[in-house]
Amino acid sequence: MKSDFFPMKSIVLLLLALLPGLSWGLTLEELQQSFIVKRLKIVDASASDLDVLRQNYVAALGRIQQKYETAGRLDEALLSKEEIGLVSAETWPMPPMAKAAPRDLVSARKLYIRNHIEFQKKAALSLVKAAEKMDRLLSEKVISLTKEGDLEAARKAQTIQESIEEDKVLTAARALVQRVGKDGSSPVALRIRRVGDDLEVEVRYDISGKISLQSPVENVVEITGGRKEKGSTEAKNLGEFLGGKGFAVDPYVAMDKNFADREVGLMRFTALDSDFDKNEAGEAALRLEVSANPENIHISIGDYLPALSEKGTVRVELRYFVPKSNKFINGLKFVQAELGPIPGSLTTKVGEWEDFSFDVQSGSENPRLLMYLNSKERVPEPRLTGDSVFISRLRVSHQAMSAYLVKEFDRQGGESLVQLAADQQSLFALNGALVPKE
Repeated sequence: MKSDFFPMKSIVLLLLALLPGLSWGLTLEELQQSFIVKRLKIVDASASDLDVLRQNYVAALGRIQQKYETAGRLDEALLSKEEIGLVSAETWPMPPMAKAAPRDLVSARKLYIRNHIEFQKKAALSLVKAAEKMDRLLSEKVISLTKEGDLEAARKAQTIQESIEEDKVLTAARALVQRVGKDGSSPVALRIRRVGDDLEVEVRYDISGKISLQSPVENVVEITGGRKEKGSTEAKNLGEFLGGKGFAVDPYVAMDKNFADREVGLMRFTALDSDFDKNEAGEAALRLEVSANPENIHISIGDYLPALSEKGTVRVELRYFVPKSNKFINGLKFVQAELGPIPGSLTTKVGEWEDFSFDVQSGSENPRLLMYLNSKERVPEPRLTGDSVFISRLRVSHQAMSAYLVKEFDRQGGESLVQLAADQQSLFALNGALVPKE
């Protein structure tokens, strides 16, 4: 995503630039024209600085890539090429660098980010100072024009003043100046709780001074409903913590059964006999056989799906074997309780071990995940007696999650909002995406 700190189409921003020698004697229209000139000067200087910075960084990356190519280091050369593509596309903020990135590439990225922030903050500071001076002049204009009886012009000046105060780009400039250090560091802004494992993290402002999926996160001891350590996450930013689009998620693993331990956990079987055995292919697994006089044959895996009101995306991974000797059973299919079959969850392989997976989004308030045996023909259930399937592994993991707001912090680090009861917390993210503030 390209940086949009200074969009050229913003009419309000044309009013934010202020010439150093601006005189009070100028009319309101002349003030506006003067602002346009100063604003364009700020924008042009910032754009020029960033263009030169990107060109220098791309040149440095090219030298690094060439070094890796000469040394025959393919993976490092590809990482360098990928970085060149990001910079050439004017991507900002930059996505996290691969954990395997070599030291010189990491060092080059850090220098680029530091310089990028420096140029952005310089422009933002000029913008904020210009806006503050303009605000003072407009306040004086409102008073002066009112005293002269020109209420229409006074109201126009006041409208401009209000528009500047509410302008989103100016708000972003102030946030950048106030919240982001020269090295990209920032204060803690929020504490959130994600749905599923109820892990909580503290969230810092991102490199632009905003809350986004790029915002850094840090582990904390959970406090919702009472202080208790519920685990930890390896996520470094909100995107990884929530499973945002384009991020490598650190998932909540709700279930991960390898049946070599001869335990079924919370799974419950209806009209199925279970034992642990090796199939004809010689792999140890959980064996499920349709019992005599069966009715409503299925497996209750557990309450592992998020409710529809706490929408999320879950991945189910299965290693299974369906014997060719079965009379009718030729696969497995999954169901969310009170909703029905899950699209893409029907297995098709028969006679050999298969690794199978599918993703499912919340579709019901009932979190129960069920598994049924699929028959190639519609026959009465008693005719399925004796057919079997084998399962060696079953894993359920949350890949995109919702989250709730626990705390907000003010500029001084004080708690401006605290919601310790889960049922009082407001929704912060839904299915890996941040919920826009109203």
